[in-house]
Amino acid sequence: MTANADFFPWQSASSGARGLRVFVAAVVAVFIAAGLFLLMMYMVHNTDAGIDDDADLGAVNFIRFNEKDDQLKTKDRSKPEEPPPPKEPPPPAPEVSANIPAPQANLPKLDIPNIKTNVNVNAAPYLGNVENAAPAPAKSTGEADRDVAAVVRVPPVYPSTAKRAKIEGYVTLEFTVAPDGSVSDISVLDAQPPRMFNQAAIAAIQRWRFKPRVQGGQRVAAKARQTIRFELDN
Repeated sequence: MTANADFFPWQSASSGARGLRVFVAAVVAVFIAAGLFLLMMYMVHNTDAGIDDDADLGAVNFIRFNEKDDQLKTKDRSKPEEPPPPKEPPPPAPEVSANIPAPQANLPKLDIPNIKTNVNVNAAPYLGNVENAAPAPAKSTGEADRDVAAVVRVPPVYPSTAKRAKIEGYVTLEFTVAPDGSVSDISVLDAQPPRMFNQAAIAAIQRWRFKPRVQGGQRVAAKARQTIRFELDN
């Protein structure tokens, strides 16, 4: 036999209570969802604010770093501290004696031939066939008239070829003695052997110096001759 619902009134009351509970649960769920949504929005906002604060702190830290760098540069430009003076003065340097013996060089002995030039120290050169040259313009010196006289005689260098062959000879030269005593216009009048001693004789006579001829109180140029002999000592 089938039972009808109208015969159980307590079942109708139970269904109404169940519907109320569902409604209350739905309202509570809505409030919870709204609360969770608001909480998420709050957290997102706080996170953005935290990022801004960190950025500001980073800018502040960067400025402080520059200030420290400036302080370091200022310290580098400061005057360095002077070192403390030494406690004891350094010992004086040893005195060096000024009397240092000069080194003696071992010079080789030179084999210089004894050359006879037919001239001695106290004699004038051999002068012959003197020709008067045109006097150079000069002021009167008040000197007495005199002839040419040698004051500096330089011996010639013996040619090595003639020395090895033991050849002797002579050269007769003619030259002009200028008003200042120098020699010019040298020519060879005679030579034996020919051309063997010419260059050596000319080079020597160029270095001779003379007292010039004085004529009428003036120094004038004059011609002179000199024979230079080349002889080896036995």
